[in-house]
Amino acid sequence: MTSEEIRKKHKQLLIKYQFAKENPVPYKTQIEIINSSLIPLVEDKSFQEKKYSFYMTRIWEKDVRLGVFAEEENVNELRNIVSKYTSLLKLNPVDPENPAENNSWDGRTEGAPFTFSEDSPNCDEIFYIKYLEDIARIGIDLHRKNLVNVIRFSVRAKFETLPYGELNPRDFFHDYFKENSVHYCKKSQSDLDEFWGECGFGYQKGGTVGSHFYYNIILGRDFGLRIYPSPVQRKYLIDSITQEMLNLHGF
Repeated sequence: MTSEEIRKKHKQLLIKYQFAKENPVPYKTQIEIINSSLIPLVEDKSFQEKKYSFYMTRIWEKDVRLGVFAEEENVNELRNIVSKYTSLLKLNPVDPENPAENNSWDGRTEGAPFTFSEDSPNCDEIFYIKYLEDIARIGIDLHRKNLVNVIRFSVRAKFETLPYGELNPRDFFHDYFKENSVHYCKKSQSDLDEFWGECGFGYQKGGTVGSHFYYNIILGRDFGLRIYPSPVQRKYLIDSITQEMLNLHGF
């Protein structure tokens, strides 16, 4: 079933949380939140049973966003499960510059999660509903590896694959994911075809390209260019941005 078919068939609720810590350190804090709170949360058996899907992504250097898709009857229980693992974290609004449109839901106070249905306005998350959890789980697997190597690989990937480079993303990432991600290894050939086809790195809805979610969870940011760099420029970008990312992550 494609993401669009899921959107039409299920009336899903999307609960968004944006977590931070008091006195956060850029980038380092995001890694701490993911490793200490969110990985144990999403691996909790009760969470897995009650959620329909989930995603996590790093936002604005210090925050980590968690989105949970769920049927309405499971929302309250999921709220309690999330709170159990994140009660010491600070909640920030999803969109501080536009509070009227903010659909962050604390889960520890009164509020309403954002509702998706066939009549809902388009939103990036619902189009990527299957792909988002895949990327989150691949990201979790990579966070457990040598993060220095993962950062180096990911910056290379950004500028050596299309559209800025010349290589097909599937060809570039496949062996690396196969070697480093348990979740990716469990996928059947048809699942992989869907992963790279219907919602892969080049797929775009609502102005967001699928690869954006990968670079956010791994690097803490994506890099958009208005030019298509030459081979010489790409090498400079890879070297300089890799060093910047390593420095920002404390390596």
